[in-house]
Amino acid sequence: MASSRNGQLIQRPRRKRTRRGRSMPTLELASFREGAYRLFSQALLYPAEERLAGLAIATEEMSQDDSSLAQFAFFADWRRVLARVRDVGSAPRLDLEEQYVALFGATKAGTLCPPYESAFLSPIGQPDGLQLARIEAAYSEIGLLPSPDLGELPDHIAIELEFMAMLCGLEAAAWEDDDVAGAVKAMRKARRFLDGHLSVWLPGFSRQLAVADKDGFYRTVCKGATAFVLYDRDLLAAFMEGLSKINGAGPEDGSNEGQVTS
Repeated sequence: MASSRNGQLIQRPRRKRTRRGRSMPTLELASFREGAYRLFSQALLYPAEERLAGLAIATEEMSQDDSSLAQFAFFADWRRVLARVRDVGSAPRLDLEEQYVALFGATKAGTLCPPYESAFLSPIGQPDGLQLARIEAAYSEIGLLPSPDLGELPDHIAIELEFMAMLCGLEAAAWEDDDVAGAVKAMRKARRFLDGHLSVWLPGFSRQLAVADKDGFYRTVCKGATAFVLYDRDLLAAFMEGLSKINGAGPEDGSNEGQVTS
């Protein structure tokens, strides 16, 4: 369950990575995906001092020996994100705060780049009760409760990315315990959420942000997040297709348990 401290989504303690008979690539990939989603999530929240300090630490950790990622299509965008987050540590925080408020803050004229799914998928461009209820139901299935201190709706980009981080964390924990069924269950939930939510609206949000963000920090982060989300969607789709061929069943057979609706 995500907890709150000073309005932040707090990262769970890092798990000990043990082999326990499970080949490491599967576990390591799930753990990397968890960390990447969490880094994107934190970078797209208000740049409080404590949050930026945590981002700096996470960036250094995730920069170590990332040569194995060079084969993936998102790698170039990923490296740009790490470089920009690193640069933020030496830049005046006030500048970043002003940029955040200018891009995502509400004004009388509206919000320049609303970071909410409902702004892109709701017919009226405003929060839809049923839509928000479905998102909250998906969160509650794994015990994610958005911190009330954030003051954000459940369809905020950072909260949806944190949800994906937690699903990847569940998958990694399952691989670590040799629980194949548990890992597949987490991956199915992740795929449904990507298909029904993030991969649908994040590209449009990224394009809008690219036009509005003159400095480029949030544009770079969002561009990287979009590339990563689309990669992850394709990765999970390929996994499920391969699983269906092995089992001789449809990719969603037996997967209704704990379904994430969109």
